[in-house]
Amino acid sequence: MAEKSIMAYFHSPDDANRLLPKLKELGTIDVQVARIGQFQGDGVSETFNPLTGGFPGLSFLTLNNESPGIDEGILAAADVDASGLSAPRSEDGYYDYNGVGNMDILLTVVIEEKAYEQAQRIVREGGGCF
Repeated sequence: MAEKSIMAYFHSPDDANRLLPKLKELGTIDVQVARIGQFQGDGVSETFNPLTGGFPGLSFLTLNNESPGIDEGILAAADVDASGLSAPRSEDGYYDYNGVGNMDILLTVVIEEKAYEQAQRIVREGGGCF
């Protein structure tokens, strides 16, 4: 049987996870919910004092970029998100986290072709954007 895939973006993991039971009823082959962003990794996994402990750079502190190489760290520190001085202000009604329009949760679904349109409808009605 042929397979098709759906990739949809959401505002929060809860929004995407709410759809999983309905999608699994259709017989999904695989489904995944993940946060996407500019930098690799899941963020800083340790608590430390930046005044007394070593850290690899500004992007480690401000962007949760846990393992930047020297070149990646320099480029990441130059990003407007690394410093609050030039980033958009939330009181202006605009905040674009990581340049993805505040929709940084990706739902990926692999499903049989016969249930593809029904799965798309479920995702669309659940607030997903394609």
